Amino acid sequence: MRTILPCILLFGCDEMEEVETTVPTVPIVTDTIETTDMEEPPDGACGDVTHVDMRLLGVVNNEQGNPAPFAEVSLEDRGWEPGTLLGFAYADLKGRFDLPITQLADVEGCWETILNYTVVAELGPQSGEFKVNSRLQAAITNGSLVADISDVPINMSEPAR
Repeated sequence: MRTILPCILLFGCDEMEEVETTVPTVPIVTDTIETTDMEEPPDGACGDVTHVDMRLLGVVNNEQGNPAPFAEVSLEDRGWEPGTLLGFAYADLKGRFDLPITQLADVEGCWETILNYTVVAELGPQSGEFKVNSRLQAAITNGSLVADISDVPINMSEPAR
């Protein structure tokens, strides 16, 4: 960049002097990850994405701790594709359910970050939830494709008033 500096009368210059000046440039670096509809994880953040069909077994209890027959049970995706229901079932007379899961996203290295699977049970005004990431991941890893959470019943309660 060239700049013309005027001579100051104090020094007795007769004409303007041309001086070469440079302005340093600094590269602008941004650390942003552009995502679209989360079909694939951001580069370098996670591993391969696969989709699996599997089953989830469990038990639902009502507010009194008794089996909750006919409770509606679903698996919600609250991370990868929030709001997506991946399976639905009703509890039997003993509160047990066998929920078929379709197209569950298995994202290598992201089970504790962007994946968030939650079982939701509802019967009238009562509801309960249970986060099942670790159980689903274990069933995929061991190849059984059956996650059993019967040892930890989903206990429903009425919302606080």
